[in-house]
Amino acid sequence: MACEVLRSESGAQPRGDVSTQANVCLDGSMTEVMKTCTKCGVAKGLECFSNYSRGKFGVLARCKQCARVEKSLAQKNWVANLSFRYVAQLEGRRLCIEWQDVSADQVDARRAQIMQKRTEAITPPDERPCSGCGVTLPISAFPFHSGRRLKKCAACVAARNKKYREQHAADIARWRVGYKAANVDRIAAVRRKYWISHRNRYYENHSKWIARNPDRFREIRQRVHQKEVAELSESYVRGQLAKQTSANRADIPTSLVQLTTINLKIRRLLRQRKEP
Repeated sequence: MACEVLRSESGAQPRGDVSTQANVCLDGSMTEVMKTCTKCGVAKGLECFSNYSRGKFGVLARCKQCARVEKSLAQKNWVANLSFRYVAQLEGRRLCIEWQDVSADQVDARRAQIMQKRTEAITPPDERPCSGCGVTLPISAFPFHSGRRLKKCAACVAARNKKYREQHAADIARWRVGYKAANVDRIAAVRRKYWISHRNRYYENHSKWIARNPDRFREIRQRVHQKEVAELSESYVRGQLAKQTSANRADIPTSLVQLTTINLKIRRLLRQRKEP
């Protein structure tokens, strides 16, 4: 971390006693602001730093000497990379010149050899050790994430996710409530899309379950019916109106359903008052 000290006749003083605008102490004595270079760690005067309007005291965090050294190294690296690319181009031209005198069979054999090496290089291994548990497992045991396989197996990833959910249960629950409140239409559209694409499978599985558990289905259906009758649900009221009018349940207007619900509630209240 960069730090600033003051050099004066009385020695180093805290920066709080200094006006950074005028470089003078509040008591009127002149001082010199010292800034520590973030590269070499040496405290130097502001004249050893290049000007930078956004930096502290209007200078860079690195001194001029460190900046020159870093710039020199960057130039050397750029020249080295440029030389490497130039040598690679020359090598490619030399190979092209040499290949002009070979036969077509030799070219095909060389191409096949190169493709085989590339295939071996990009082909993943059949198994590898897990970085979490250390057990060597097949490559299929490592799940994908962002287009690549993770270094931990599926069991380690599941254990890590479970631990995270347990430690942040309150934060996750709060986030879910906020997300559902802010994305009501999106969630409804996703659920509708899923239902349309999977309803046939749902009907099939539901029919199989009813065939395997007839008594359980009868019990659940009776309990649901009793709850609908007690609460005067919309489906129950529509069913009663459909029986009385021989109309389709979907064709009954919502206003009629609401009026019928109010009428049934009034009748139940009157019946309860008449009973001793």
